[in-house]
Amino acid sequence: MAKYKVKKDVTSSKGGKFFKDEIVEGTPNPKLKDFVNVDRKNDWGDNKNDLFLGFELEKVDDNTPITPPAQITSLTTDATKKERTLTILSYTGALIGVYYAYKKKKGVGGYIGFMILGGIAGSLTAHLISKIKTDKK
Repeated sequence: MAKYKVKKDVTSSKGGKFFKDEIVEGTPNPKLKDFVNVDRKNDWGDNKNDLFLGFELEKVDDNTPITPPAQITSLTTDATKKERTLTILSYTGALIGVYYAYKKKKGVGGYIGFMILGGIAGSLTAHLISKIKTDKK
């Protein structure tokens, strides 16, 4: 079997979950060009997942060690927490900007502008928080 590196977090069409930078083994799909069959538990119960070569997978050297999914999962959960924090604070900032425009009785341009400014302020806050947390570790 050939070895492939997963390029991004992906869920196959059959429900198998794969994580960014994970190394998996697979065989080219004889029926579908540029698809690779990878064994992984899925929703269909057949443990055969088709991933797209080039978009979801890239071929690596056969000497590359396979990465256990548990090791990759712990890395992606940290990244997912940062993304969620960024998203929540950005939306919160945008809502605060809309509320500010409402209180000041602004026009449509004011609503849009303060929503954008609030979103930017929220995302900057999220980046500062994540930087402070990583500096403490």
